[in-house]
Amino acid sequence: MALEYGRKDEATGAVVLAGMSRQIYEEIDTLLSPLLEEAIDRAPDGSVREVAVRALEAARGSWQKLAYAIAAGVVTHLQANLEVWNAETDTAPTLTVGGRTGTTSGHAHPAGDLTVTLEGFTFR
Repeated sequence: MALEYGRKDEATGAVVLAGMSRQIYEEIDTLLSPLLEEAIDRAPDGSVREVAVRALEAARGSWQKLAYAIAAGVVTHLQANLEVWNAETDTAPTLTVGGRTGTTSGHAHPAGDLTVTLEGFTFR
């Protein structure tokens, strides 16, 4: 499972939903938009209807920001604090370490583009 939550455009402040934030937004919209959609349907034509449409658009923009904030907080917290204990595998996993290394004071150490890949590992 990828812990993806979208991104925030620093120049405009707009959020781009993806992964977890998209799912959260879709749930919020499903739960909260029917009341505002009903107000649009019941509104007489003209300015009252336009106000109701703008209210739904504004609410959806706020819901997107809320979904992004929730997802970003959850993912950031998990990435910083998640620990896995007593994990088991069906087969021996393969751990590949790649990248550049160098030496300093006679000791090898990772430098630069270090990558670690773990294959054959599933949680049960």
